Amino acid sequence: MSPSKTHSPYFRHKRRRTLGDSPYFSNAPSSPFGAMQSLGSLWQCLGASIINSGMTTHIDPNSSMKDRMRNTLRQFESCPVFQKRYKGDCDNNDRTRHLEKSVRHLCAHRCYYRAYAPARAWWSWHDKVQAATSLPVQSLLQGWSCILLPERNQVAFVDPSHRVIKKEQDALQQILGAQRIQRRVERTLALTKRVLFDDSNERPTKRPKSSCPRRIVDTDSPFGLLEELFVENPFQLLLSTILLNRTTRIQVDPVLYELLQHWSTPESLLEADFDALHQVVRPLGMGSRRAKGLLQFARDYVTQKKDVMELYYCGPYAQDAYRLFIQRNASIEPLDPALCAYARYQRGVLANEPKKALAKQHRFEIRSIE
Repeated sequence: MSPSKTHSPYFRHKRRRTLGDSPYFSNAPSSPFGAMQSLGSLWQCLGASIINSGMTTHIDPNSSMKDRMRNTLRQFESCPVFQKRYKGDCDNNDRTRHLEKSVRHLCAHRCYYRAYAPARAWWSWHDKVQAATSLPVQSLLQGWSCILLPERNQVAFVDPSHRVIKKEQDALQQILGAQRIQRRVERTLALTKRVLFDDSNERPTKRPKSSCPRRIVDTDSPFGLLEELFVENPFQLLLSTILLNRTTRIQVDPVLYELLQHWSTPESLLEADFDALHQVVRPLGMGSRRAKGLLQFARDYVTQKKDVMELYYCGPYAQDAYRLFIQRNASIEPLDPALCAYARYQRGVLANEPKKALAKQHRFEIRSIE
């Protein structure tokens, strides 16, 4: 095979197209979009009133909206960044949107991570329930919710009787039971022709095929991914993907915040003192190796101006993140579970709002990051 026909190792990972990946089910109740619609707002996830009674813990179902707002704001009262943002131009007509904008920031208090922790746990749990049984997941999870316990910043699940269950395995056991757990058979759906069904008795008509991938309109999502903060800054987005390598999200947020306080541009990072950089990234592990890698990444970013995969420390995860958040391409199938859920959620948003899906044609390629 000639060198020109050699494919990148990234494209060797081919996955079968399943029923859930079909564009006809992007906003179904079993999809990430449908799961997030059933969870509720941030006020419900963060502002629940906790009642401790003996050995069990419940939430107060009759708590007012004012109580939920008070409990939610108490979660972030120690963060000056949140206080400044929330006390700014507050839109009384849409307090939920104002809260979402206020928590979307990096800080040492992990506000952004904590605010969307219930949504991430909810989708992970939703996906596990769906994988363990062939029963309709929307009926199994009816009446359930997910909250953030304020005293320990711990995610917990709430059953239909308003009882708080702190362990995910206990919640799964209550939903499925030992006798009801089944192995779901994943079937493939061959869509040779795109067909649009309508409510009339006429035969289905073919949907015009477009070569334009679906373009993400609003990059925000209920998952609260770190990359959502850097949709206008490719360098900082790729930097966040590097720090997420072989570590956990809860560790990355404060480290990335401190890193950007000192070196927010590739030029400044390239001139960083190695010992100072090592001290900042040391909590993530592999401090010396990671610091050397960041310096080499900054050097490649400044001097080479090549594709994402050719930058040091940037692999398939960084390329998928760049496609999703910078190029806003919702048609890709990332290998990472979090990015895959985000892409599926955005396809559900576009399927739910057809007018926004008709963005003007734009070719998405792995272009230069310049």
